[in-house]
Amino acid sequence: MRPETFLKLTETKTRTTVHPILALSIVAFWAGLAGLVFYLNTQSQDFQLRQYVASEVKAAAEDATNSIRLNWTAPGDDGNSGQASTYEIRYSTTPLNETSWNFATQLSSPPKPKPAGQSESFLVTQLQPNQTYYFGLKTLDEAGNTSAISNIATKKTSAVSFPNCVENWNCNAWSACESGQQTRSCADQSACGTQTNKPAESQSCPASTNQTTDSVPPNSVITAAPTTTQITPTFTFTWSGLDDTTSTNNLKFSYKLDNRAWSSWNTQTSLTVDNLKNGQHVFQVRSQDQAGNIDPSPASATFQVRLNSFLAVGVQKGGQPKVRTYNFNGVLLNQFSAFESAYRGGIQVTVGDLGQDGHSEIVVSSNSGHRGEVKIFRPDGSLITNFLPYGMSYRDGLNLAIADINGDGLAEIITAKQKGLPNVRVFGYRLNRYTQVYKEFNAESVNYRSGISLAAGDINGDGRDEIITAPAGSGSNALRVFRLQGNTIRQVAAKSKILDSANSGIAIATGDLSGDGSAEIIVGPQKNYAPIIRIFTLRGTNIVKLRRDYRAFRTVDRAGIRLSTADFNFDGKADFFISYGDIVQPKITVFSGSNFVKLKTLNVFSSRDRLILSHSSGV
Repeated sequence: MRPETFLKLTETKTRTTVHPILALSIVAFWAGLAGLVFYLNTQSQDFQLRQYVASEVKAAAEDATNSIRLNWTAPGDDGNSGQASTYEIRYSTTPLNETSWNFATQLSSPPKPKPAGQSESFLVTQLQPNQTYYFGLKTLDEAGNTSAISNIATKKTSAVSFPNCVENWNCNAWSACESGQQTRSCADQSACGTQTNKPAESQSCPASTNQTTDSVPPNSVITAAPTTTQITPTFTFTWSGLDDTTSTNNLKFSYKLDNRAWSSWNTQTSLTVDNLKNGQHVFQVRSQDQAGNIDPSPASATFQVRLNSFLAVGVQKGGQPKVRTYNFNGVLLNQFSAFESAYRGGIQVTVGDLGQDGHSEIVVSSNSGHRGEVKIFRPDGSLITNFLPYGMSYRDGLNLAIADINGDGLAEIITAKQKGLPNVRVFGYRLNRYTQVYKEFNAESVNYRSGISLAAGDINGDGRDEIITAPAGSGSNALRVFRLQGNTIRQVAAKSKILDSANSGIAIATGDLSGDGSAEIIVGPQKNYAPIIRIFTLRGTNIVKLRRDYRAFRTVDRAGIRLSTADFNFDGKADFFISYGDIVQPKITVFSGSNFVKLKTLNVFSSRDRLILSHSSGV
């Protein structure tokens, strides 16, 4: 039997007046599962033009600025009867379809399906204000059969308002100049009851003063800013303004975050920031009308960020190809096998936001003894996609990094070989698959065949990530920085003798240790050398050492290290996560990025195991 799926979208609002129901119906067919009726609504007050939002703006978890309630009818699992096994609900801020489904944000705890025909409801929280969301749902039965995607339910969360009421002053023309003075009367069309930006109602004047000159400045309002503690690094700010003469569409705006410089004047009314750090932040917006008057009191929103971070750990050598995720207290969150359990060649793990939704994916590659494969997982272990960056025949292992090298907000996956030509390739997600998007380049001489270590980060603070490379094996010890210039990736800096030994291989990572918006480069030996840490920065085209050497473990330990960084103590600065580079007890020691004070030891896997770890952090 091929059941029918009737899909509807409804919107309701809490108000004494009756609003129409917006409905969308289509018919779809899928095998083995029953029909689904999918509704969406939020409880929100009407948009008030005079104040931009309702008179009360709440920051509670279920406030309509932060949440949307989904409603649907349980479909069952056989025709229109029975009970489905699980729901898969996803959402995105861009149109959702089968192509974009895999990278949409998946709700972690959907409700258990009820028997067919019963009403279902789920509140999606921690959303952004003044943002359009697209929701879809799939149903699975006990045999693992999956339905087609439901209709796409769309809803925009309510706007916030900083300030709560936006003054909108309108003034009469200046009176004639008498005895060197002229007057006018001004009234706030919004009736806010405040006089923050009230224009002057009297001024000195010469007899020739032009009474028609526009001297009333506009007023600015932020319509989307975090109203609760922000737990992801990505947020889209929106804003608007009011003026007595210039229409909102013709106003210009300038914005800034924290102590950064004001932006140039422009007409944009939104900004997506994808690298918010832990701590308190202030976002400000000011407006300018066509007469050149500037808002004297910029709109301002103060908010707190505490990222919901996790650590992903893989076995690089010595065990099964497992990936485990932990919170920063060392509590195991999840574990899964990235490759077939019989494979013992080890894996590389890196973490980054590939879907532009503020939530990280886990990217895993194989070491030697397996075809060179890259797999992308969600933190729950479900596979998103995979690809072979060097074809089916390459089996000598891959190293990885994640970077947004062109500054478009979409991260690319960077790959290098562990053996063979020092070839680095950059892959982007295009047309539902990963494909090479820039011409490959060599990070060392073509005669060097011992593998390339990779890292990436915005080391000059320009909003675009650089690619950092170093030799992973013996024969060289040069650190190199590459940057996208036009459509070509070019070397912009290099420094030789990064370590005293040319036979240890170099582990590299990046992290903003000072919290200034630019990442530093952190290096250490991979093997056969004391566990020293060195820190470098890029100044122009020069790679410059910043601090004295740190020692992660005892000087007599010649095991080398593995490196990653993350803000462990929520102070807005990166900290060091360091493990041994030899087959020893699998633990990761966290050191302060400011002074290298030991913060915590995280015991991962069993203390009886002897493993080399690969680790990376995300949110």
